[in-house]
Amino acid sequence: MNTRSCLFCTTTLTEHAREHVIPQWLIDYLGVRDDDLFQGIAQTENGVLLKQRTHVAQSFVEGRVCKQCSDGWMSDLDNQVRPFLTDLMTGHRTLHALGAEERLVLGRWTAKTAFVLSHAAPLEAVVPEDHSRTLKEYSESLPVGV
Repeated sequence: MNTRSCLFCTTTLTEHAREHVIPQWLIDYLGVRDDDLFQGIAQTENGVLLKQRTHVAQSFVEGRVCKQCSDGWMSDLDNQVRPFLTDLMTGHRTLHALGAEERLVLGRWTAKTAFVLSHAAPLEAVVPEDHSRTLKEYSESLPVGV
């Protein structure tokens, strides 16, 4: 039997969190809960679509995240970024106005979201495991090369 582990830690997946690729709070903030999200992978040279899928926003999830990660550090990161990400989206703040700690939180949140998307999307190459695990383990930095 093939055992799978969480994308962000070494925990064997016994209880799947069904991590939302786009956090639920952001889906609600944008009012796109029932909207279709289109995913397409195209050739760079000519734009020909190679793969495509459509998901309802609230159902676009990745099952290879454990509940401890989803409900723990990932939820904490969502809660930390939420106040100033919404300010950035509305234009009430700019990236240049963010302090060093806020920029780190935004970078880590963006990386976390991109890493989850990379595994949920129909990509042939995904984010390396060590990047995902480093993001979880070291809250004071981003993985090298990110």
